[in-house]
Amino acid sequence: MKLEALHGLSHQFQWMIVLILPAGLFALFARNRRFVRAAASVSAALAAIGFSSILLDAFSSAKISADRSTCNHQLRAMGMAVNMYLSDNDVTMPPASRWTAAIDSRLKWESPDEGFNCRSANTPFSYAFNATLDRKSMMGVIEQAELILAFDAAVNTLDAAGDSRILERRHSGGANVVFCDGHTKWVNPHSEKLLRWNP
Repeated sequence: MKLEALHGLSHQFQWMIVLILPAGLFALFARNRRFVRAAASVSAALAAIGFSSILLDAFSSAKISADRSTCNHQLRAMGMAVNMYLSDNDVTMPPASRWTAAIDSRLKWESPDEGFNCRSANTPFSYAFNATLDRKSMMGVIEQAELILAFDAAVNTLDAAGDSRILERRHSGGANVVFCDGHTKWVNPHSEKLLRWNP
């Protein structure tokens, strides 16, 4: 079997075919029973290692997907809380320096640590507020569904605020963002260029 034929297969399956198949075929045609048993044992051990590698990859992918989904859910909750704040405050955004405190009572989290931290982040806090919205009146601001409200960021303070310069791509090479209308989206480096930061 030529290695070019393995091109479409995953790395784990290529590894298993290249190592296990020759041992199995050799054992099949060998006349020495001891060698047949040894080759069969080696083949079984290699197969077990290969399958465990596949399972570990599957579990890792599932964890990455779950973390991204949880982060997305947290940002959506923040977007809804900000919209409730707007309704109670003459359609004016909270101060960027205290944005989490302004919406905290509208969230159903037991503590800020629960909702303002993403499991994929390596910093104490995980999200930042769009600094251009600091105390901004949203009256007359058009196309709010395209305007960034908050986003994934690598920050050390709870009430972080900024712009695209601190956006962190921690979910499969992209980032989760929430827009002013409350909907969320995962964006990759290409679509980041199309994001609107200024009202």
